[in-house]
Amino acid sequence: MRIMVVDNSSVSRSLFHNILTRLNFNVMLKPTSIEAIEICRKDDSYDVIFLDLNMPDITGLEFLQLYNSLKSFAKAKVILTTSESNMVKVREGLRMGAAEYMLKPFSEEDIVTKLKNIGAYVYE
Repeated sequence: MRIMVVDNSSVSRSLFHNILTRLNFNVMLKPTSIEAIEICRKDDSYDVIFLDLNMPDITGLEFLQLYNSLKSFAKAKVILTTSESNMVKVREGLRMGAAEYMLKPFSEEDIVTKLKNIGAYVYE
C-alpha cells in the first residue's frame, strides 16, 4: 500500500515516516501541497494521503479542491490532519470528500485506527 504524507512540519513528517514504514507501508513525504498535487497529477497509485489542513502554500482545503478535479481513475482516501480544535475546516474537508480526520499530536495507535476506519489493511 502506498501512502503520501503532506505536511510542512519536518517533525510530523519524520513521525509519520517512522510509524508507517514500521507498519510496512511504502511512504512518500511531501513538505508542500504544491509538490504533492504535482505528484498526484502524474501518479494516481497512492492509496492514502495524510493531508495537513494548515499548509503555508495552498491549504488542505485548496489541495482537496484541486485533487478532486483530477481526472484519475483511482483516488486515494484522504485523512486530514490538524492541530486545531476548531472543527469548521475539518467538517468542510469531510464534505469535500476526505474520508477521515486525525488531531495532532498523534500516536501510532491513532494512525492504525484511522487506517482501519477507512478500510486500509494494517500489519500488526
